[in-house]
Amino acid sequence: MRTNPVFGEAGTGPDNLRGARARLIQENAFKDPDLDWVWFNPDGFFLFLYDVLLPLKYLVYLIAPLALIGLFVVFNNLQALITDHVYFRAPLTVLQLLLFSMLTVNLFTQIGRGIVNRGFGMEVDGFGIRMVLGVVPRFGIHATGIAQLSKRQQLWVHAAPLLIRMASFGCCSVIWIMTRSNGTHIAFLALMITSISFISFFISLNPLVNSNGYKLLSTWLDTPNLRRKGYRTLLGKHNGSESNQGSSNQLAYKAYALASATFWLVLIGMAVYLAATWMETNMSGTGVFLFLLIFLYFVISFVRNSKSRRAEMNSNIQNRPGLRGRGRFQQRFQDQLEPDIDEETENVIKKKKPRWLKYLIALVLLVVAFIPYPYETGGAFTVLPAEQEWIYGETKGIVKNVFHNGNEHLPAGELIAKLSSHDQEEAVQVTVAAIAEQRAKLEELLTTPTKEDIEVAKSNLNTAQTHYKYSSESAKRLEALYKDGNVSLDVYQDEEKQMEVDKMQVVEASANLNKVMAGPHPMEIEAAKSELKRLEEKLKFDQSELEMTDLVMPMDGYLVTRNLKQTIGKYLDEGDMFAVVENTSSVRVEIGIPEADISDVKIGAKVRLKLWAYPDIIVEGVVSEIDRNITEDTFGDVIIVTAIIDNQNGLLQSGMTGFGKVDGGSKFVIVAFTRMIVRFFRVELWSWIP
Repeated sequence: MRTNPVFGEAGTGPDNLRGARARLIQENAFKDPDLDWVWFNPDGFFLFLYDVLLPLKYLVYLIAPLALIGLFVVFNNLQALITDHVYFRAPLTVLQLLLFSMLTVNLFTQIGRGIVNRGFGMEVDGFGIRMVLGVVPRFGIHATGIAQLSKRQQLWVHAAPLLIRMASFGCCSVIWIMTRSNGTHIAFLALMITSISFISFFISLNPLVNSNGYKLLSTWLDTPNLRRKGYRTLLGKHNGSESNQGSSNQLAYKAYALASATFWLVLIGMAVYLAATWMETNMSGTGVFLFLLIFLYFVISFVRNSKSRRAEMNSNIQNRPGLRGRGRFQQRFQDQLEPDIDEETENVIKKKKPRWLKYLIALVLLVVAFIPYPYETGGAFTVLPAEQEWIYGETKGIVKNVFHNGNEHLPAGELIAKLSSHDQEEAVQVTVAAIAEQRAKLEELLTTPTKEDIEVAKSNLNTAQTHYKYSSESAKRLEALYKDGNVSLDVYQDEEKQMEVDKMQVVEASANLNKVMAGPHPMEIEAAKSELKRLEEKLKFDQSELEMTDLVMPMDGYLVTRNLKQTIGKYLDEGDMFAVVENTSSVRVEIGIPEADISDVKIGAKVRLKLWAYPDIIVEGVVSEIDRNITEDTFGDVIIVTAIIDNQNGLLQSGMTGFGKVDGGSKFVIVAFTRMIVRFFRVELWSWIP
């Protein structure tokens, strides 16, 4: 065991290592370059995760094929991905996206880093927050001991974050396409993680950024501090060892430094331009002023931090006699912080688990895989009323009275509102009077002839006959006198004409008597009856028009329209809707089942529902109908499955949504939980094969 110059002989234990490092931090002899705020020491937690996940370490070789499958999924469904990304991205602000990426991809990556670092024997003694570019908070860890690792191990350590992002991209892209049609938020989470993993992977892979790609390149080339050496070579400030490098190495250093500087200048320039443009567009002159203040603040902060880092480095070097050059100081100081650990301590830290435990876990998993499991498929649902009717204006009019304001349960026939009815009432009254007049006429026809009418007709006939008798006798006398020359021709002709008139009156009186004796003509009676019937039908129509001005409940149910009294004075044209009535004693629930799962749904299958409004309550029912048509939903094709649910308690209201599960029969656990994966390979991957 090597004696540690800082910790002494007792400094090899893990507790003493952490304690000594804490003292150095307190003495300002060591600054954590990775974290701005250290929350806690996660070393034991990562060691536990490493022991638990150690059997899965060979899955790392599946990351590359998984990422390749993810790329195929993205390019094969590029239009759907763009549509979903725009749909999900629209309501999120930049701050929400940063927070989401921090709590998902960034957190997973740091946990994975901690597990890998701890697995290679490094000490992960800090977990907290680091500020990227001084403004963007991200999770981070601090690990020590990488200098003691082999080159291969260092490459694995630096590659771990990239591999984790690749795995996140591959897994989540597959999960997105498999759950896209389910209507749950799993597809949303998977899609956002897919996008963030893809973008962050290429940012981290960029060797021009001080991230994993840069560290991989430095380690691969055995060139620590590649960026510093590149800048020093570009500026001609290289030291003796650097000046002895070949011209080709110096050219490579200069090329890298120039590329890095150009990249950062372009990146910063674009960021400054976009920020200035946005602030000027949205805040005009005030935005320009604020932008200048913020820009000046960042410049001053950058200069101040640079001076502070140089002063701190010079102070550390001056406080340790005999050390010349930052590289020697860092190496020696790191050696002090990470002394050798004896075999006994190493066995305590890396205690192996008994081998039989692995076989027991495998046996348990095998048994569980073949346990019957009640499989359920499901999708988003909408509650609809079993019966729904509209109350609308069947006639024109102004809303005169409203007796119920809405959102009430009312019986059928209950008067809700009344329209103005002056014209309808007038029409009813006019028709009633016309009916009375026509009835009188018909009654007169039906009671003709009367005894008095017959007597009058006979009397008229007798009178006419008497007049004719006397006028004919007078005409005969005058004819004899005329022939004798006692009267003139004119007197004789006048009397003869009177006789003819009296004769015609006898014929007319006789005909009238016959008519009176015969009574009215049957067609005349039928015409009068028809007119009366027409008037009675018109009265019914007028009364129905009057009744239409009364808006009533068409059935027992809820008057769901609210604030109806505010419609007083509103003009309703014929066919205009006034209110909606629903019978919710039972409701119809329409569940959008993904097309791929419809084969498991049968009529009569049990249905379980959870509403967003009442997440603690499960509502049950049965499938009553399966639609024969495909419905195109936002995230894929679904088939509508209908269930009728008893709703006597009034819990379910029209328009409520949630997620419904339909019993799909009993299946083995391994079959139930791998259906989507198997279907993905049997359909999606199959479609890629030419």
